Amino acid sequence: SPVALLKSKLPSGSWDDAGAVADYFLRLLYPAEGTANLALYRSAAIDFLNTGDTGTTASSFSTFGNTTTNYDTRARGMVAMLMASARFQEQ
Repeated sequence: SPVALLKSKLPSGSWDDAGAVADYFLRLLYPAEGTANLALYRSAAIDFLNTGDTGTTASSFSTFGNTTTNYDTRARGMVAMLMASARFQEQ
Protein backbone atom coordinates (compact mmCIF):
# COMPACT_ATOMS: atom_id res chain seq x y z
CA SER A 1 0.00 0.00 0.00
CA PRO A 2 1.64 3.26 -1.11
CA VAL A 3 -0.15 5.25 1.60
CA ALA A 4 0.96 2.89 4.37
CA LEU A 5 4.50 3.13 3.05
CA LEU A 6 4.32 6.93 3.00
CA LYS A 7 3.02 7.06 6.53
CA SER A 8 5.75 4.78 7.82
CA LYS A 9 8.63 6.55 6.06
CA LEU A 10 7.74 10.26 5.81
CA PRO A 11 7.12 12.69 8.67
CA SER A 12 3.42 13.41 9.14
CA GLY A 13 3.86 17.01 7.99
CA SER A 14 4.85 15.74 4.54
CA TRP A 15 1.94 13.38 3.95
CA ASP A 16 -0.20 16.05 2.26
CA ASP A 17 2.64 17.70 0.35
CA ALA A 18 2.52 16.63 -3.31
CA GLY A 19 6.20 17.50 -3.81
CA ALA A 20 7.35 15.45 -0.82
CA VAL A 21 5.21 12.48 -1.84
CA ALA A 22 6.51 12.62 -5.42
CA ASP A 23 10.12 12.96 -4.23
CA TYR A 24 9.79 9.97 -1.92
CA PHE A 25 8.47 7.65 -4.61
CA LEU A 26 10.93 8.91 -7.21
CA ARG A 27 13.83 8.09 -4.86
CA LEU A 28 12.29 4.69 -4.15
CA LEU A 29 11.51 3.74 -7.75
CA TYR A 30 14.58 5.26 -9.42
CA PRO A 31 17.38 4.80 -6.84
CA ALA A 32 20.27 5.19 -9.30
CA GLU A 33 18.98 8.36 -10.98
CA GLY A 34 20.02 11.85 -10.00
CA THR A 35 17.54 14.58 -9.12
CA ALA A 36 18.13 16.51 -12.35
CA ASN A 37 17.43 13.42 -14.46
CA LEU A 38 14.06 13.02 -12.78
CA ALA A 39 12.85 16.63 -13.00
CA LEU A 40 10.27 15.87 -15.70
CA TYR A 41 9.01 12.82 -13.81
CA ARG A 42 8.76 14.88 -10.61
CA SER A 43 6.75 17.53 -12.42
CA ALA A 44 4.46 14.89 -13.95
CA ALA A 45 3.95 13.21 -10.56
CA ILE A 46 3.07 16.50 -8.84
CA ASP A 47 0.72 17.42 -11.69
CA PHE A 48 -0.94 14.01 -11.39
CA LEU A 49 -1.46 14.44 -7.65
CA ASN A 50 -2.89 17.94 -8.12
CA THR A 51 -5.25 17.17 -11.01
CA GLY A 52 -8.85 16.02 -10.60
CA ASP A 53 -10.17 12.68 -11.74
CA THR A 54 -11.36 14.20 -15.01
CA GLY A 55 -7.75 14.93 -15.91
CA THR A 56 -8.53 18.54 -16.78
CA THR A 57 -9.39 20.33 -13.55
CA ALA A 58 -7.16 21.37 -10.69
CA SER A 59 -7.70 19.49 -7.44
CA SER A 60 -5.13 20.11 -4.72
CA PHE A 61 -3.73 16.94 -3.20
CA SER A 62 -3.36 18.66 0.16
CA THR A 63 -7.13 19.16 0.55
CA PHE A 64 -8.06 15.47 0.62
CA GLY A 65 -6.89 14.51 4.07
CA ASN A 66 -4.61 11.51 4.29
CA THR A 67 -7.28 9.09 5.48
CA THR A 68 -9.68 9.50 2.55
CA THR A 69 -10.31 7.21 -0.39
CA ASN A 70 -9.47 10.05 -2.79
CA TYR A 71 -6.04 10.43 -1.18
CA ASP A 72 -5.35 6.70 -1.48
CA THR A 73 -6.58 6.57 -5.08
CA ARG A 74 -4.52 9.57 -6.12
CA ALA A 75 -1.33 8.24 -4.45
CA ARG A 76 -1.77 4.77 -5.98
CA GLY A 77 -2.43 6.27 -9.40
CA MET A 78 0.72 8.39 -9.22
CA VAL A 79 2.83 5.37 -8.30
CA ALA A 80 1.27 3.38 -11.15
CA MET A 81 2.00 6.21 -13.57
CA LEU A 82 5.66 6.28 -12.52
CA MET A 83 5.97 2.51 -12.78
CA ALA A 84 4.39 2.49 -16.24
CA SER A 85 6.99 4.90 -17.63
CA ALA A 86 9.60 3.72 -20.09
CA ARG A 87 12.41 4.80 -17.75
CA PHE A 88 11.13 2.47 -15.01
CA GLN A 89 10.76 -0.42 -17.46
CA GLU A 90 14.33 0.06 -18.71
CA GLN A 91 15.94 -0.31 -15.27
